[in-house]
Amino acid sequence: MRLLSFALLLLLAPVCPAADPVSVTLDTVVSTATRSQQTVANLPIAVTVVTAEELDEDTASSTPDLLERALGVYIQKSNPGGGSPILRGLTGKQVLLLVDGLRLNNSFYRAGPHQYLNTVDPASLERIEIIRGPASVLYGSDALGGVVNLITRAPRARCGLDLVFAKTLDTAYKGGATSAHLEGDRFRVGGSYKKLNSLRAGGKLEQQAATGYDEYAIDAAYRLPLPVGALTLSQQYLAANDVPKTSEVTLGSAAIYNYEPQRRSLIQLDYAAGRLGPVERLRANLSLSRQEEGEYVVRRASPSKSTDERSVVSTPALLLQAGNTLVAGPGSHGLSYGVEASRDRLDTRKTCVPGAASCSAAEGRPTVPDGASYQSLGLFLQDEWSGRWGSLIAGGRYSAYQARGRAAEQALALDVSQATGSLQGLLRLSPRWGLIAGLAQGYRAPNLEDFFGRVDFGEEIPNLELRPETSVEQQLGLRYRDPRTEAELFVYQADYRNLIERSPSFTVVEDGETRTVRQRRNLAEARYQGLEFGLRHTLNRQWSLAGNGSYTQGEDQLGLPLRRVPPFNGAVSARYQASPALFAELELRLADGQDRLSAGDRDDLRICPDAANKASCDGTPGYSLWRLETGYQRRPGEHFNLVLENLGDKLYKTHGSGVYASGFGLQFAYRNTFTLF
Repeated sequence: MRLLSFALLLLLAPVCPAADPVSVTLDTVVSTATRSQQTVANLPIAVTVVTAEELDEDTASSTPDLLERALGVYIQKSNPGGGSPILRGLTGKQVLLLVDGLRLNNSFYRAGPHQYLNTVDPASLERIEIIRGPASVLYGSDALGGVVNLITRAPRARCGLDLVFAKTLDTAYKGGATSAHLEGDRFRVGGSYKKLNSLRAGGKLEQQAATGYDEYAIDAAYRLPLPVGALTLSQQYLAANDVPKTSEVTLGSAAIYNYEPQRRSLIQLDYAAGRLGPVERLRANLSLSRQEEGEYVVRRASPSKSTDERSVVSTPALLLQAGNTLVAGPGSHGLSYGVEASRDRLDTRKTCVPGAASCSAAEGRPTVPDGASYQSLGLFLQDEWSGRWGSLIAGGRYSAYQARGRAAEQALALDVSQATGSLQGLLRLSPRWGLIAGLAQGYRAPNLEDFFGRVDFGEEIPNLELRPETSVEQQLGLRYRDPRTEAELFVYQADYRNLIERSPSFTVVEDGETRTVRQRRNLAEARYQGLEFGLRHTLNRQWSLAGNGSYTQGEDQLGLPLRRVPPFNGAVSARYQASPALFAELELRLADGQDRLSAGDRDDLRICPDAANKASCDGTPGYSLWRLETGYQRRPGEHFNLVLENLGDKLYKTHGSGVYASGFGLQFAYRNTFTLF
């Protein structure tokens, strides 16, 4: 009822004020890397952008799939309802997810890959900005491997009322998604529905077990111009139903393992002003997010001990950020600064199905104790210089974290604080060439899930003595820009202390089922190093070429491999633009095999499914596959796109994934903007 009232209010909004000014730029503009608008060519930071045009052409039905071809991003999937980005060797809670610059991560996020990126509706997105490398100065904890900022479509001043309709179909899933949004003067409201049936992998006739689910999403936003600045009220809601965790069913001991429910909501009040008193750029944001996650599990060996665990994380948050230009002109100098605070409150319960008597006290206890809390405070300051010679960014942050919770006889009392800094610069070697060098610290405070623990294919015992993870990353890059070519090459080395990893503790045999019990522990030292490169080149009016690749190597202090490090991977493509309205693109996507495995990889059934012979495991095979896409724009706002996916129908999966990727299939997308009046 509240959402319906909000939608009616939007429809009654006044029509046809003066239109927002239109700006034209010659280079991609991003805001995530500095919290202020900057062109990529002038940034001394490694960034990847998925533009609005690329999103409009994409036939993917899920948000993780939108990142599959992005430079420096590797997607791991334990199920089609998930998809966790790996940046510079790190994933899960070591990569920070944002929605409109607000934290999606919370203190309940699990270690390793997870499904939370897929709780953002792709139909709501306008662009995606990615920072590759630590960004703890601006964004605090979790931003070790990098940041993925999902920027939603903002309401704009306009005349009339438009209906934006989109439809995707995927024959490998025998399903797809439908979305519809009304866009009027300063408001946007709508939603989407997705139904994916079981996924067919390459070379197989039958569909994969435990790979189908459905979801719906609703979003609304209203922008109110003020004498100074503007106020935007927005709401997002997504609910996915009976999302199976494929790896636990096909590889583990579960007959059923569903995330039910899987819901995320966000309501925010955002004020932005170009100038307010002495402040030139101001953003003030109040938000309330709520993530509800259920895990319904039925074990094959002991179905009488089925469990249903529910966890709700409620997070009120405050963000104040501002900026000032101290010196304008060719030799500009400015400051960005701000404060952010949040508090997670967990409501958890776990019951046995069909009755509590079927489970022991330990089996009926939720992973994270009911009533646990986690709060954070961060203060940041960034100094930015830019001139004909290049640019320089120096920043610092103070962060404080506090957590409370009690499980059985163990009480958690975390109180930690940390100062982090970064220094990154770009030297213009010529109008087209830029040399980039940077030194950045990363920081991640242990969250509640770290302390109390959840694990795939086994169970964990708590460790309330964990220490924060810290890192120092050095990177060196070379960037080239001219009207026809964009190219970049980055090499990096990141040294970590107290990296949190799971360590086997002991095994238990019960009811004929063997369980491995683990505990989180801090590694003394670890190192990730690698390279990333990308190229886009326009040959002429019709032809253009593109390619990217990345390689990462991770080792602990003994020189042994770290977990889930992806192999060399990348893509090359050729695009033919027959006319402004018609194009065709052929792409080769490839990945090397990954046989450099850690002990944790060998214990992971997603990588080594034969538990009895894990010492001889060969890891994840490499692959190369072809993809053909064509698109037609009949008129402005109306797009048709058709993709022939996995032309050779090859059986493959990305390293660490618990589900095989799509076999040969047709993906179709249609998008149209209807002007109602």
